[in-house]
Amino acid sequence: MVTLTITKSRIAATRKQRFSDALAVLKKAADILVKKYHARKIVLIGSLIDKNRFGVHSDIDLCVEGISGKLYFQAVGELLLLSDEFDIDIIPLEDATLEMMEQAMKGMVLHEKR
Repeated sequence: MVTLTITKSRIAATRKQRFSDALAVLKKAADILVKKYHARKIVLIGSLIDKNRFGVHSDIDLCVEGISGKLYFQAVGELLLLSDEFDIDIIPLEDATLEMMEQAMKGMVLHEKR
């Protein structure tokens, strides 16, 4: 018999594994953006910052500085191929709205070239 306790436990385990998987994809994505596309700055925003907010439908949201033109679209395409489990959104900081800039300022800086 499946009880509420068992169901909650399974959901918690799924969320925990999904969060861990997302962090692994995030590391790969950041490495690609820095090494191949020479991103000057990468900021994680959204639910992946907070383990308690990251759920079964969460994606990976990054604000990136220093990738322009056709390289931006090439990077987007490459990162989308990293995982069929997670969408990866890349927001160029150079074109970010005021609201998005505020989110980036609250985010977690993963890389910054000084």
